[in-house]
Amino acid sequence: MAKSKWLWGGAILLLLFFTFCEKPEVFETTGNLAFSADTVKFDTLFTQVLSPTRRLTIYNRSSVGLEINSIFLARGNASVFDVIVNGQAGMVQNQVRINPRDSIFAFIKLKSQVEKNTDFWDALVFQFADGKSQKVILYAHVLDAYFFRDTVLTEAITVFPNDKPIVVDGYIYVAPGTTLQIMPGTELYFSSRTDFDRWGNRYMRSMIIIDGTLQAIGTFSKPVLFTNFRLGKGFRNKSYQDEPGQWQGLIFTKLSQGNRLSNAILQNGSIGVRCDSVSLTSEPKLVLENTVIKNMANFCILGLGFDSTRTMNAPPNIVATNILAFNAGQNVVGLFGGGKYYFSNCTFSSFSNFLSRSRSAVLGWTNYLKDNNNRILGRYPSEIVIQNCILWGSKEEEFITDLVKAPIQLTFTHNLVRSKRQDLPASNLINLDPLFENFTVGNYRLKKESSAIDRGIQNELTPLVDIEGKVRPRGNAPDIGAYEVQ
Repeated sequence: MAKSKWLWGGAILLLLFFTFCEKPEVFETTGNLAFSADTVKFDTLFTQVLSPTRRLTIYNRSSVGLEINSIFLARGNASVFDVIVNGQAGMVQNQVRINPRDSIFAFIKLKSQVEKNTDFWDALVFQFADGKSQKVILYAHVLDAYFFRDTVLTEAITVFPNDKPIVVDGYIYVAPGTTLQIMPGTELYFSSRTDFDRWGNRYMRSMIIIDGTLQAIGTFSKPVLFTNFRLGKGFRNKSYQDEPGQWQGLIFTKLSQGNRLSNAILQNGSIGVRCDSVSLTSEPKLVLENTVIKNMANFCILGLGFDSTRTMNAPPNIVATNILAFNAGQNVVGLFGGGKYYFSNCTFSSFSNFLSRSRSAVLGWTNYLKDNNNRILGRYPSEIVIQNCILWGSKEEEFITDLVKAPIQLTFTHNLVRSKRQDLPASNLINLDPLFENFTVGNYRLKKESSAIDRGIQNELTPLVDIEGKVRPRGNAPDIGAYEVQ
């Protein structure tokens, strides 16, 4: 018993010895901080929309602790920014400590009510007790905008103006008998709002669904823009400028008719253009011209036929001229279940270094419907004209067809295609590099050494100008692709 007391007493003495010998924490009241960014930017925000939150990391890279006397917004109560530092909200934080070789976080966002069409500047100031200070600049650009959330259009004609941006959060539904007209220079920004379908699959909810008619008519100098809501950069400095899958796309349903997209840009969605079934009138269901469709998670252009009642004399599902479509997770152009499609002077391209393309080709075409047991449930008539087009990418085969016995008519002439097929007409250029100027930055113009120059065909489907409005042809024959070398 005495021995036990002796052991416990010794342990307590040792504990007291090491406790009193432990060096007290030292926090210097001046020093140098490092930051994850010298400027926190909110590149473009819209009124009526909640501000994202930006994160700033504040580093103490010295071997001693630092005590920051005060952290505050330079504009004080007049600031349009809200800040949380080290878990504490407020305009001013005092005696904030950072341990040696450690860091803390600041979270910054815009207040909910700010003036429109304005640039805002402020600074987050870090001041030490001796008066020394460091600062990080805060910047935000705020635009006024029209705001549509889950909107149904039923008027005979609805015109979207171009005097300020349009923010779409959820769907815009164009009802049968309704025409939506979008003016030159209009910019539509779609949110990344998601929902679940009846099978429990998540999908992007922001889209335009057209049961009526969409007329989006831009000009060469003032295109109509359909793009993602997120702009600039987010956490980890990730850019949203070329990020696919941030909104759904444009959906032209079976009932839709008389649609036209001219001089438009669609980017960073899931399916840029989805056209369901053949036309119900004597005119094409959808006319696409002088339009760029890029960075889509699934398809740039998706055509769905699946209508065995229509004859080969029916008008086309899609007529597309001067289209630049590039970078898609599946097919750049997917044509399934037959149908009728005309393509002239289009450039279709995709490379694996931008999106994963394990099984997809630039253009895929089928004419049937199968069930889960691989049994054919339907065979559908197909007519496709592809002329003066470039089909090029990182795969050895960029033109894949999977066809069963049914009425089929294919006109594939004067194209430049990457392919291993042996059945393509001699008028086509096979496996000759088109020599794009710089596809890595989206420049698909042709170099002057390109084999595609003056190798096209001139007929009623060939447009008289290129995607930039320049005269075609400039030489003895049209160039292949969307661009005409001048």
